Amino acid sequence: MSDRTKICRSIKEAKRVCWAQELIAKPSQGAAIEVSSRHKASSHFLRSGDFTTFADWRFVHKARLNGNTTWNESISQCHRCNAPLESTLHVLSLCKPNMGRRTARHNAIVERIHHAKRRDWQVYSKNQVLGNDRLRPDLVLTKGSQEALILDITVPYENRYQAFENARNEKSRKYAAIASLLAKDFKKVSVAAIIVGALGSWDPANDAVLRRFTNKRYVSKLRKLCVSDAINHFRPHESRLRERAAILANAAADEIPDFADDSPAN
Repeated sequence: MSDRTKICRSIKEAKRVCWAQELIAKPSQGAAIEVSSRHKASSHFLRSGDFTTFADWRFVHKARLNGNTTWNESISQCHRCNAPLESTLHVLSLCKPNMGRRTARHNAIVERIHHAKRRDWQVYSKNQVLGNDRLRPDLVLTKGSQEALILDITVPYENRYQAFENARNEKSRKYAAIASLLAKDFKKVSVAAIIVGALGSWDPANDAVLRRFTNKRYVSKLRKLCVSDAINHFRPHESRLRERAAILANAAADEIPDFADDSPAN
């Protein structure tokens, strides 16, 4: 092995170690992976690419590794609401102008769950006010007069698995009053949450809930569809940022003086 080859390998190894240390040093490193690694459906597209575009693919891997610390490297503040930092968490869960997109993401998953129910379950209510507290669970499914299932879909950010557990507990607490109200008409009433992360992480606890009212053979496909829906609804944000960056770059290029003509001025 020549000295030149040894030097090149040493440089590559030093850069690899440096990049790895930078990645590990990020404050939220591993938060999303801790959640997405709990169920294989969270990364179902790795081999097959089912229900996933190339743009979705490029976005989700970078975001899960905390690569999108800011969505626009040249400008740190949010380009939609002027928040100080346009982080992945901010864009996916906090930015007010993105509320419509978050609602569309949520509703897409609700529709998946709704259409997956078996025929022996009926829709008692869908996003309708129930009780004196004027709460609106996403779905209330009933099975004759025997059982009622209060379902609510939530899409929290993957800030460790504790965030999913907190979201599930909050849904149980929130709809306890409605459960007590329905207990007058049904023998068994329960509250359940379907949780899909903002970066497409599937909560393993969802499976036990889905098997109660869906066809077991369809659960596998349903997981994949919900995961891809969660990813797809926010990927266009990045595409628009690229377009905006290109426009800014072109505008800056137009302002650069042309030094091709060095002839002295008369």
